Amino acid sequence: MRTLYFLLIAILLTNTAFAAKQGTVAGMVLDEQNKPVDYATVGLFRTSDSTFVKTAMTDPNGKFQFTNVNFGTYFIKANMMGYFAYKGNPFTLSESNLNLNLADVKLKVEGKNLNTVNITHTKPLIERKTDKLVMNVENSSIAVGSTALELLQKAPGVTVDQNDNISMQGKTGVLVMLDGKQTYMSNADVANLLRNMQASELETIELITNPSSKYPAAGNSGIINIKTKKNKNGGTNGSVTLTAAQGKNFRGNAGLNLNHRTNKLNVFGNYTYGNFRNTNVLEIDRISNGTPDTYFMQVGESRRKRQNNNFKAGLDYFIDKKNTIGFLVNGYLNNGIENTENNTLIGNSFIQVDSTLKSNSYQTNKYNNLSYNVNYKSILDSAGSELSADLDYSRFSGNDIARYENDYRFANGNRIR
Repeated sequence: MRTLYFLLIAILLTNTAFAAKQGTVAGMVLDEQNKPVDYATVGLFRTSDSTFVKTAMTDPNGKFQFTNVNFGTYFIKANMMGYFAYKGNPFTLSESNLNLNLADVKLKVEGKNLNTVNITHTKPLIERKTDKLVMNVENSSIAVGSTALELLQKAPGVTVDQNDNISMQGKTGVLVMLDGKQTYMSNADVANLLRNMQASELETIELITNPSSKYPAAGNSGIINIKTKKNKNGGTNGSVTLTAAQGKNFRGNAGLNLNHRTNKLNVFGNYTYGNFRNTNVLEIDRISNGTPDTYFMQVGESRRKRQNNNFKAGLDYFIDKKNTIGFLVNGYLNNGIENTENNTLIGNSFIQVDSTLKSNSYQTNKYNNLSYNVNYKSILDSAGSELSADLDYSRFSGNDIARYENDYRFANGNRIR
């Protein structure tokens, strides 16, 4: 019975998620007359380095909310056309402040007397349209050095949990599309694809909470349409990107993009390589109530390595100004390694130890995907109505191997059998 008890403990501790504690931040945006300001953009920033964490938009009542926010110190910025930008004071989200309600944000009307008027246009980060919310990430600083999945997690109302389930406005089963086309992948595979795609490849992220009939029926819970950059310049052109960062671990990306366009034909392709390493440390104390109580003091470390290869190539043939036929192939070849070590002291108190448990795990994974698409699009009228058709074929393979080792010993070092 004692062996079974320790076995259950080992399974629990070996599979403990290395996740930071999280909470919720909420507030309200008002104007000078204390009336709610709807559809204002609110950004959440980390105080230590002013890193952008996530964005939200106010609802018709002026309310906004950030969920699943890691404990730490932050500040917010609020923007709305016609008002001065607002920057709030720092606040701390902690175990004693799991659900934090901020003081009301008051926006002041922006009024200026101009002698000369120069009109310039810059797309806002968040743009609201009739049927969707558009996040304009092209040339945005938040896309630098990030993956597409990290960028998606910063979008208003979007959450990605530890099991790679993507939800929007609290709804699961969201359909993720790339350039208006279905991926025909599971949530985990889509998350893996976005995790291995550079954010610098993206143009916009469209969030559609109430899809119309023109979208696939699979998107009833909402649709996220991720649009990648397309070069519309004539002739042959391309670009090379390199990003690298070194902290406790190294992470880097390299990408090559090529495009050739004539009046009748557009040929394009890109390849990206990513190398990522990260370390997570977990220290946690637990008390299991019983007669007597059992105390657990756990220290663990998880080390991950990941290598990604993403590629895409295709062509569009312009039959005339209104009709286009295209072919596209894309895929990825990815692999990763994860080592986890846990050491747990067990006893009748935090200072009285009678046994120890060492639980280690070693996991490797390989994922390959190759997809083909033939598409046709016809513009029917000047209003933008169109007829489109897609033929898709996709192959996916994945391989996960995990090894678990558990070593139980008494306080004197003798192994428990």
